[in-house]
Amino acid sequence: MNRVYQFGITLGFVLFSRILIAQSLPADERAICVVIEREAQAYLNRNATEQASCWATHTELSQRVSLGDGRVVVAQGEQTALRRGLTSSFRQMAEPDSSVFVNQDYRIRIRGDAAFVTFCQVMRCHGRPTTHSQQVRYLEREGEQWKIVHAGVMYFEPEPAANR
Repeated sequence: MNRVYQFGITLGFVLFSRILIAQSLPADERAICVVIEREAQAYLNRNATEQASCWATHTELSQRVSLGDGRVVVAQGEQTALRRGLTSSFRQMAEPDSSVFVNQDYRIRIRGDAAFVTFCQVMRCHGRPTTHSQQVRYLEREGEQWKIVHAGVMYFEPEPAANR
């Protein structure tokens, strides 16, 4: 099977699975999934303004990313600093990334205007190995919108299917 055909099948699956998820969740959970996925897509698109708009404006933000090799990236600050950092990083990166992601196994707990979310992300990368990560998000409601306050990402290598 050629790569273009495989990519088309993967993209179709991703879009179809997002439609199914969107239709089956209560409104707040659906809105939370949308902001999480919009933030990830903005990263791939190298759009700092769109990505920062997914993050809260009224509080200190934090990120912790375990790269799977013992290194951990720690970032903390407010939204304008996040946008400046993203803009600077995106200047050093390649043009928009054509990778396609699927978030699976969402677990969402909402208490008032706060939500805690866990999920697994599988990123099918163009020209690179597929990546897997377990992720957490803490979100708060700002007005009528959910915004990210904290993101945690732990990259891992899945166990081969034969060993499961």
